[in-house]
Amino acid sequence: MLSTTTPGLRFRNGRRELASLRVLGFTRGEVLRILLLELAILTLIAQPPGWAMGYGLGGS
Repeated sequence: MLSTTTPGLRFRNGRRELASLRVLGFTRGEVLRILLLELAILTLIAQPPGWAMGYGLGGS
């Protein structure tokens, strides 16, 4: 099953990066926090344009 969500794509494309972090000594918890922080930043960046497009397409 293909995952087309941003977190799914990020995880699949970032496996090598995740492995590198683990080799460098990061714990699983630290890697998880890095992933969640990245997801939060992407979400905060994407929300305002999404709201603007939704408002514009909604015609309100």
